[in-house]
Amino acid sequence: IKCDKDSIVVSTGAKQAIVNSLFALTNPNDEVLIPSPYWLSYPEMCKLTDCKPVVLPYNDNFKVDVDILNQYKTENTKCLILNNPSNPTGVIYSKDELFNIGNWAVENNVYIISDEIYERLSYDTEFISMASLSEKINDITITINGFSKSYAMTGFRLGYSCSRKDVSTLIKRLQGHITSNANTLSQIAGLTALKDETDEVNEMIIEFKSRRDYIVSKLDELSLEYIYPNGAFYVFIKMNQFYNSTIKNSLELCNKLLSEYNIAFVPGIVFGDDKYIRMSYATSIEDIKQGMKNLNKFIADNKKYSK
Repeated sequence: IKCDKDSIVVSTGAKQAIVNSLFALTNPNDEVLIPSPYWLSYPEMCKLTDCKPVVLPYNDNFKVDVDILNQYKTENTKCLILNNPSNPTGVIYSKDELFNIGNWAVENNVYIISDEIYERLSYDTEFISMASLSEKINDITITINGFSKSYAMTGFRLGYSCSRKDVSTLIKRLQGHITSNANTLSQIAGLTALKDETDEVNEMIIEFKSRRDYIVSKLDELSLEYIYPNGAFYVFIKMNQFYNSTIKNSLELCNKLLSEYNIAFVPGIVFGDDKYIRMSYATSIEDIKQGMKNLNKFIADNKKYSK
């Protein structure tokens, strides 16, 4: 993305960069379109900034498209939050898909908050940044990124937004009355990561891809449905076939898996889809192998409940 320093605002994590953007772009009762499954903080961020989250269904590819956007757009639609690559599904939008969405946003005067925090974690598909597609799309896009995923710097709380100068000016004014700036030590660490990176990130991506491939092969052996992840480090697994009189939803299932089988998942309900649970592979392959063995045992123990 071509920009200058006045377009960038460095924040205390990508979370703050998103909230800053919502405060800068929206007024009370403006509607923000959020494709599902979504990162759990997006709707709450909208509520914090006094705008209205509008959750969108997904198409056959677990993505949003222009047809869906047209169905849910109203005169109050102000913004679309697009997470690419996606948490929790790991799906990645193609260039053509992004171009169609970007042009729709331009034509309908809708801003795009493009959350690209998993930008580097792409395994099979070329990652395309929304704002790189055209000048008009760049004008209505606020790109969000940070250091927590690609550089594994979660605790440093360092993120940033890139936007049109009048938008970045509003974001700066807001942040000046909230946190002022990201802390100096984290900024020095982030600068070091940018300047001194050699093969570390590429090696991490190769390792994540290896873990992904292992997990999906085991899920195939277990005949479980899942959304194939091309990026990020999550697998969204369909598990509602195990719901019954004692396990009624994804939250109760995750509690059972944790308390009785010693494996931790995040219930799909927090991402807007109660049929699924989210598995993370941002952990060692040894832990992943043990977790898959434990999941296998759960399935063996609960086959009689499967629909």
